[in-house]
Amino acid sequence: MLQVARKKLALYCKKSKVRFLQQDVMHLTMDGVSPDAIFMAYGIRNMPDYERCIENLYRILKPGGKICFHEYALNKSFVTSFTGNVWALSS
Repeated sequence: MLQVARKKLALYCKKSKVRFLQQDVMHLTMDGVSPDAIFMAYGIRNMPDYERCIENLYRILKPGGKICFHEYALNKSFVTSFTGNVWALSS
């Protein structure tokens, strides 16, 4: 999927600061790089500990950055337990 995303980005956006990374979200290493935004599609529901997952994402996120989760089914308690710069979208 990352290869497909890279090809689409190259096709539609000649100049981009977007980087696609594949890492274990429970053990993120960013080598001093902090993203402005993090988008996770259909992944949070698979985390063994979603609170730890979100803590790790916040740890690497640039101050004032945004996190967006896209899921087809979210537990209402999950959606209402996070505020601020975490967006939870459900289709």
